[in-house]
Amino acid sequence: MGARTLPLHLVLVLTLALLAGCAKYEAPPTASLLGAEGNVLTDRASPIQIGFTEPIDPATLQISIAVDARDVEGNLPDEGSGGTLDRRFAWQGASTTATGGTGALDAAGQIFTAALAKPLRIGELYVIVIEPGLADLSGNATTYRQHLPFSYRLACSGTGSKLFPAHSMLFMASDVQQPIGTQIRLFVDMKVDPVTGSYIGRFTNASRNRDPSRCTPACPGTDACRVFPGPPRCVLPSERAGTVDEFGDYLPKPESESDPTGFDFDAAGCVEDTGGGEAAFRNVPAELIVKSPPVTIHGALMNLGFSPDSAGVLRGQGTFTADDVALGTVNPISSGPGKGTIAARSLTEADLPAPIPAAPGEPPALDAGTR
Repeated sequence: MGARTLPLHLVLVLTLALLAGCAKYEAPPTASLLGAEGNVLTDRASPIQIGFTEPIDPATLQISIAVDARDVEGNLPDEGSGGTLDRRFAWQGASTTATGGTGALDAAGQIFTAALAKPLRIGELYVIVIEPGLADLSGNATTYRQHLPFSYRLACSGTGSKLFPAHSMLFMASDVQQPIGTQIRLFVDMKVDPVTGSYIGRFTNASRNRDPSRCTPACPGTDACRVFPGPPRCVLPSERAGTVDEFGDYLPKPESESDPTGFDFDAAGCVEDTGGGEAAFRNVPAELIVKSPPVTIHGALMNLGFSPDSAGVLRGQGTFTADDVALGTVNPISSGPGKGTIAARSLTEADLPAPIPAAPGEPPALDAGTR
């Protein structure tokens, strides 16, 4: 018995019904941060501009600019953990009201401009949060929050710093998140030009003090004695520093033929007072080479904001980035760009647990390479 076929008029009816049921999907508008290079802005005095892929319904726009305190899963404090956003700016489109500054959507409905009442800090991580419900003029609306992370980087202008002395020393601890989780600790010796803020610095690996007698009873040979913040206890040498105030548990460990696990590198950059008793720090992207294990960090960049505490200690917070992290020496394998946070504090000669390698030469002139 042969196969049966539907009459032509039924085929046409079914086809039209299927086509009617397949409505064209119209994507809702999405946002982007304008004027940023790799999520980084340089001019804190200029308004922040957010662009949209198509004209939006102004009443549906709800924006916050907040401290980026996302957890390891990418959630902000008010996204499931019961916390609150540390907002610096907020805009409610339905009532066209702003807190922390002023806001306006352009006539075309595609660029929102936020002028903050107080400039954001260099080195701190921020995020623009756009709430669900953002709709285009046809009513196509988002059902999710949009996160636009960003930060500010110092653009060296040559105005110098009164907060950083001509001979400055720092202890830094960077918690690297990508491509692998680790901590890099550094002693830094800097020569600073007080007029322009240009500096030359030597950055030296800080390794846990392995002297077992610092603890009582003495630690086994496989451990190190962690004295700070106390009480003293034996830990693995790889244990991370909790804060930069634990610098006394570390010794400078530069590169040497006898110990390939040490490393150091030189970098130029600038420091600059930014107003309000604060200063900023950045370096010219540098190359960091560790022989054992063989790791090369290309384009390492540290960008921090500093302010003095009540005791006069300069304390900084910021970001660490790298263009690429390569593993191995022969045919090195790229593991992708590096990213993390960094904390720092100033040191005096009396603070040093041991002498640290001195910065080479004199601060260079600020030019296209150091700006």
